[in-house]
Amino acid sequence: MNRHVSALLAVASCLLLASTAWSEDVVRRIDWQELAAANALKSGTVVVADDGAGGRALRLVHAGTGPATLHLLTIERPGIRTERYALRGRVRYDRVAPGAYLEMWNYLPDGAYFSRSLAQSGPMGRLEGSSGWRTFVLPFFNRAGGSAPERLAFNLVLAGAGSVELGPLELVQFAADENPFGSSGAWWSERDAGILGGIAGSVIAILGTLLGWLGSAGRAKAFVLNTLRAIAWVGVGVFLLGMVAVVRRQPYEVYYPLLLLGGIAATVGFFVPRLVSKRYEDLELRRMQALDA
Repeated sequence: MNRHVSALLAVASCLLLASTAWSEDVVRRIDWQELAAANALKSGTVVVADDGAGGRALRLVHAGTGPATLHLLTIERPGIRTERYALRGRVRYDRVAPGAYLEMWNYLPDGAYFSRSLAQSGPMGRLEGSSGWRTFVLPFFNRAGGSAPERLAFNLVLAGAGSVELGPLELVQFAADENPFGSSGAWWSERDAGILGGIAGSVIAILGTLLGWLGSAGRAKAFVLNTLRAIAWVGVGVFLLGMVAVVRRQPYEVYYPLLLLGGIAATVGFFVPRLVSKRYEDLELRRMQALDA
């Protein structure tokens, strides 16, 4: 038992160290609930984010068929000290008309420049149709030796009707050799999460089928019970990593699969052995009764 716990703590510690290894610098964190409490909310209403973490999100609903630009946030004197920085967060949307996007205006002494989420996919992907929670990044690459921004403005631009929710934001600055997309601190990308989830789901399904067949047939008792115990401890470890991911402010595609898979595996691994053991005991009792007869 102690070996299992020690191994889990070691893995969690390694991930904690890995998650802090990036040289990115979070300049400012924006919480919509705090803005609302300070009467500084520009648009929308604050709601509980339906993402399993219990955080707050900004909900924006546009019922009209015409275009609309919703100003969400202004950051005066943001305190940027590097040439590369980005505004990042999570977004989800429902029935958004094509042509919608997020934008960040960068007001420098020599002019105003924008970053817009107009890509086909990825963290700079445009808003169109419906999507679950995903990460977005709005980067800006200043020229070498350029003046720092005096003000930043964050907007949602809609071409028609739609509903959009935004999670908490982070203003992050990077070193000159860092990529705002590649060094976001996420343990894996949204695409990787889908691949890992598919593999894990397949393995669990195959293993569950095998264990279910062996248990119903009364075979390989030691293998079945030991495997279920192993699944339980692996589930605990995965769930703990999910909690670490929440504490480390990892994106939804990182912490949610960990919490979900870990919780399911731990529950199955700890409670199913009782039922399986009862099944083996019943089968053994029937064999003994058959022999006595």
